[in-house]
Amino acid sequence: LEQSSGPIRLLTHPRYLGFVMNPVSFYFCYDSDGTTLRAVVADVTNTPWGERHSYVIRAADMHQTAIFSRTLEKEFHVSPFLPMDMTYQWQFSAPAEQLKVHIEAQRQDRPVFAATMSLARRPWSTANLRRALWRFPLMTHRVAAAIYWQALQLWWKGATYHPHPTKVALPEIMTHEAKFT
Repeated sequence: LEQSSGPIRLLTHPRYLGFVMNPVSFYFCYDSDGTTLRAVVADVTNTPWGERHSYVIRAADMHQTAIFSRTLEKEFHVSPFLPMDMTYQWQFSAPAEQLKVHIEAQRQDRPVFAATMSLARRPWSTANLRRALWRFPLMTHRVAAAIYWQALQLWWKGATYHPHPTKVALPEIMTHEAKFT
């Protein structure tokens, strides 16, 4: 991606009580006019391996209607219940008063997973931040719990397990010994 000459706006979860969990953060990269979207960078992390991978989706490569869309090959192991031979269909609305992000994982042109996020813009202020924390307490903790809960449900249902393709060991911070040293 060429150097962006305009603002870069980040959509991510904040840290709560020393804990942060961002399955994906989005960087919206603009031209110098501050309104022309040049690219979206989806910074994806996996659990529990603690790895990250960025998918760069250039606006010039997107099908531009009211929704920007782009299909990319899956390059990063995220879930042990989804194989690597997949494509991702990304869809974004241009950030404005409303923002919609949708991803659909496809295998052999058939959808196997989909996630959608629809958001409404709020002015950045101390009062709005307090309201959000009150309305959605400990959101990063809830995201982590939901990921593990869904994984447990898939395991109970007998979903096919796909090991990490590079067989990376769990990060040291995930081991019992590391917690007490």
